[in-house]
Amino acid sequence: MNAITGVLATLTASLYFQNGSTSDKEYHAEVIEKNGAYVVNFRYGRRGSSLTSGTKTASPVSLEQANKVFSKLVAEKTAKGYTPSENGTAYQATPDEKKVSGLLPQLLNPVTEDEAKQLIGDARFFAQEKKDGKRIMVRVQNGIVTANNRKGLVVAIPKQLADDLSALPDDCVLDGELIGEAFHVFDCLETCGRDIRNDTAADRLQSVFFQIEHLIVNKAGSVKYVSAEFTSEGKQRLFDSVKAAKGEGIVFKLISASYTVGRPNSGGTQLKHKFTESASCIVSTVHPTKRSIGVVVLDNGIEVSVGNVTIPPNYSIPQVGDIVEVEYLYAVACLFQPVFKGVRDDISREACQKAQLKYKPTNSDEDDA
Repeated sequence: MNAITGVLATLTASLYFQNGSTSDKEYHAEVIEKNGAYVVNFRYGRRGSSLTSGTKTASPVSLEQANKVFSKLVAEKTAKGYTPSENGTAYQATPDEKKVSGLLPQLLNPVTEDEAKQLIGDARFFAQEKKDGKRIMVRVQNGIVTANNRKGLVVAIPKQLADDLSALPDDCVLDGELIGEAFHVFDCLETCGRDIRNDTAADRLQSVFFQIEHLIVNKAGSVKYVSAEFTSEGKQRLFDSVKAAKGEGIVFKLISASYTVGRPNSGGTQLKHKFTESASCIVSTVHPTKRSIGVVVLDNGIEVSVGNVTIPPNYSIPQVGDIVEVEYLYAVACLFQPVFKGVRDDISREACQKAQLKYKPTNSDEDDA
């Protein structure tokens, strides 16, 4: 029974997600009869607080359609780590339970260019290039290599990379980005069997080089070291060179900070500035004759179109419902000058929010040409 409307739900699900002290959320979905048809409603929010409600069906649909929408919704949430178990342990009692590695990354909040310039002059922060790949964390233990994605689920990595990492002399946990078949390492969480998450970011960076130094010396091309700049001059050179090379961006890390899992509500000890705007979108349509897709983002649970994107010849055309990454100059009614960057299999539908978009200021005199 829905406590708010007093009507009987034909299908319900209650899911929970907990991530240490940073997140404790609940999500409820239900199929409810309405005027001889059915709607799919949802409620979500921090556990114990007032929940935000919405609907996945703009108008009532058949029971078969409603059940499909409901099943897809529940599958999306469990893929993100939500579980029917009230303790909220990620993926517990779901098909992905055996894939859970126990490793989760620290995630970064963005800063504006003006804020980035301030950080360049702030001696408390060092800077690294922000690589444009898939976030990967790797555990090496007794020569056995296990990799997981940003969701904390075990994933496969290229064989040569696994072989190179298995030769590391000490057990460790490394954090970085996978670009093609190369692993770009920028942080170390464990070394020589010791947990160093509470060490300073600068000390952990030294541990990265200590771990992979012999791979670099032996020119193992599958493992790369993401170097850092500590002086204002060095950070400015890095900023300028990455921007000139049309790199993705730059990351600023508080020298004294420990490694903290998750993303803070605002600010944080690790911050990113991206030179090219990028958005995660949901494929809504596929053109029947052209290499083009329509994409949408979510605004309070409602799909909002942000235009069409051309698929380059070297990419396979994605399917409706896939999540794709799109670079763009800015957003107006749609994404301006969108560039398809590929399908994302490491983030959920819920990450495709309208709030992520950078809109062109109304007083901007920038030429659209």
